[in-house]
Amino acid sequence: IIIDLGRMNRVLAVNREDMTVTVECGCTWASLHEALEAEGLRTPYWGTLSGLKATVGGGLSQNAIFWGSGQFGYAADSVLSLDVVLADGSLLRTGSAAQAQASPFFRHFGPDLTGLFTGDTGALGFKATATLRLMPVLPARDYLAFDFASAEAT
Repeated sequence: IIIDLGRMNRVLAVNREDMTVTVECGCTWASLHEALEAEGLRTPYWGTLSGLKATVGGGLSQNAIFWGSGQFGYAADSVLSLDVVLADGSLLRTGSAAQAQASPFFRHFGPDLTGLFTGDTGALGFKATATLRLMPVLPARDYLAFDFASAEAT
């Protein structure tokens, strides 16, 4: 079975007060960053190198890593809650979004049902929406590249 979430590509809510964003899991990392850039915000995890096409749901399903993961964590570290469609068609809401009027909280305090659905490659259900942590855009960023003529030259 192949499930195409390409039309589930919206940024549903940006909450500056709680520093969260809720997206449909077919949203690309590039679209998410474009929506957040105007707000001066970003997710701790940047998305993958193929961010123009790679989706938030795909990154969460694969526990993706990228530049900055050593400092800010891998894709699933940013997740506060998920809406997951189970095999029987029922919807399961995990994490802090599972409680009405709850403030966002890190999912690692207590049983981690959200974590069960990250890195599962969709085997346990497919992700419909995800609520991710936000942080301010860093004031500056630099990149370095190194080139060595040979392994001996290092």
